Amino acid sequence: MGKVSLATIALMPLIAAPALAADMAVKAPPPPAVAYYDWTGFYLGANAGYSIGRDPTTVSAISGITVVDNEKFGLSPTGWLAGGQLGYNWQIHNLVLGVEADWQWTNQKDSACVLDCILQFSLNETQKLDSFATARVRAGYAADHWLWYMTGGAAWGRLSDSRFLQQNATFVIPPVSTAGSASPAFSRGGWVIGAGVETALGGNWTAKLEYLYMDLGHTTDTFTVILPGFLGPPFPFTTTTTSEIRDNIIRAGLNYRFGPSNVTASAASGGGYYKAPPQAVAAAYNWTGFYAGASAGYSVGRDPSSEADLALAGLVPPLTSNDSFKLSPQGGLIGGQLGYNWQTGNIVLGAEADWQWAHQSDSACVEGCTLPTGGQSLTVSQSMDWFATARGRVGYAFDAWLWYVTGGAAWAREHSSIAFNDGIDAGSASSNQTRAGWVAGTGIETALVGNWSAKFEYLYMDLGSTAESFTLPLTGGFITLNITGRTEVRDNIFRAGINYKFGGQVAAR
Repeated sequence: MGKVSLATIALMPLIAAPALAADMAVKAPPPPAVAYYDWTGFYLGANAGYSIGRDPTTVSAISGITVVDNEKFGLSPTGWLAGGQLGYNWQIHNLVLGVEADWQWTNQKDSACVLDCILQFSLNETQKLDSFATARVRAGYAADHWLWYMTGGAAWGRLSDSRFLQQNATFVIPPVSTAGSASPAFSRGGWVIGAGVETALGGNWTAKLEYLYMDLGHTTDTFTVILPGFLGPPFPFTTTTTSEIRDNIIRAGLNYRFGPSNVTASAASGGGYYKAPPQAVAAAYNWTGFYAGASAGYSVGRDPSSEADLALAGLVPPLTSNDSFKLSPQGGLIGGQLGYNWQTGNIVLGAEADWQWAHQSDSACVEGCTLPTGGQSLTVSQSMDWFATARGRVGYAFDAWLWYVTGGAAWAREHSSIAFNDGIDAGSASSNQTRAGWVAGTGIETALVGNWSAKFEYLYMDLGSTAESFTLPLTGGFITLNITGRTEVRDNIFRAGINYKFGGQVAAR
């Protein structure tokens, strides 16, 4: 009996262990790890894009000691750009902080002809942005294989201008043609701010689409030409041109990042990151279905414009003015969109319609613009109240992002006017029209949470041309002016939006 008791006692821990283990809570296995792109590290890349300047310009002309012109108009240098960038990102969970520097070659250029711009007298203004560079910080939010970010910092640009002033011999005695020119160059510093989206492609390669607004201050240049007098001695004619330098930049880029390409967020490690193979991702967002959303942004026009005065009697030659310049209506916009996507493999086909309220306006004053000091002025104005588009979309989707191109039809409500005033006589003409044209652009969309997605896109819109004219009998009755203003309607749209898709969220690879 004693021996049995001793044996039983010896075996009790082994007998009790299963029962004790059964009474203890079973620890759940760690949740499966999910792969994310790791943005931390140095990167190097190249980019290309397009830029649209909006440079309010004034020309003051002094004949002897008298101000004879003080015209206000726009220069809008546009052109392609290409360059490179380098930077460093540091990621803390979903937060990405970074620095980036870039240099861009650009062929942005524009010109205007003012101060009557006819054979007897003209001033040709040309402005060009040769290159620019920026040094910026970036701060963004990353998830899956995408990164939305804001950016801003310092900017520098190299500009070259040219100005040519000419007076025809027909209007002076003795008949001698006179011309003068200036070709100043400027290096300007300023600031830049913008936003963008970057997506991981494969391995360490990423692609980005971004918008930047750059302000390089202003330039001022003065030059003097000695003109022959009309039945009198020669006299100095001095022109001073001042231009604001503002630029809207849209560009796409490709980066290569040095370091590991994928990491995994693990619940077991408290949400920290560690290396993981790319195949850890098991599902992709499914873009198929109807969607609706809202968008907001900014738009800037680049509208080649001209005004012409034709004297029907009393003056020879009959053409008294033929100025050419740019109007650049700008403003914020907000609206909504709805559409449908159909995905097959990585290809996404879709259709989208949108309506946008817009608050764009601009004006130019040519033909003297010295009122109320007794001179004359001719003002050309343009504004856009709203626009709408109906477009097709074709894109490539991977993981949680979609890059696409888009194009189709466009409509807009546009207002144009032209007005003349010389302190004695005045006249005007205006029109309100719903215009039709076409639109094309590109964009990127990323899946957020559930059925929500966010997009960023650029659109170029062409709505044809408009013209206003009126006839004005001047005081005395022997001279009648036929005044015509013509404007092309072109718009550059930068906007971000959010969509909700009706239907399933993901599809297994």
